[in-house]
Amino acid sequence: MRSTNFARRLALRHDFTTESFGAKCRDILKLSADERTPEDIEMLVDFTHKVKFFRENFDIVEDSFRNLCRTMRLQRYMATETVIIQGESGGDFYVILVGSVSVNVRAKDKVSRNVAQLQAGDSFGELALINNAPRAATIVTLEATDFLVVSREDYQRCIEKHHVRMILDTLHFLRQNPTFAKWDTGK
Repeated sequence: MRSTNFARRLALRHDFTTESFGAKCRDILKLSADERTPEDIEMLVDFTHKVKFFRENFDIVEDSFRNLCRTMRLQRYMATETVIIQGESGGDFYVILVGSVSVNVRAKDKVSRNVAQLQAGDSFGELALINNAPRAATIVTLEATDFLVVSREDYQRCIEKHHVRMILDTLHFLRQNPTFAKWDTGK
């Protein structure tokens, strides 16, 4: 089972370099949360595991993360459409499935400058999830682009469950030590 899972992940990494992987995720994201199968959720877990933000901030195998994958949605933009505007409040985090975007920052001299281009697999908008900060840049599509999108509400629900789980695991660990075994949990 383990070697099969490893082979599957290796194949998915190869697929990620092609548009087929993004297209598969896009097809899953077109489905409502209730229509997604466990295999669909696993495909989204495999995809999000490749995204730096998710890899660094979550234990990808937790059920709460799978629930987050269930709530992810698809957004599509045509070429030259503005996705987010610098300075506005944000509520969503974006991962590019297919396509590319331009990242533009307005400096103090009020001139907007292109500072980066992002493509399939890249992400933006994490500050809106983490600390409700205003958008740090304006993002404009360079071509028709599909995004995997996570809302702040879904993210906060997931991270809350993640932190509760970590606290309970720590408490359980401490109770294994005789010094802490009789601690009152306040229940």
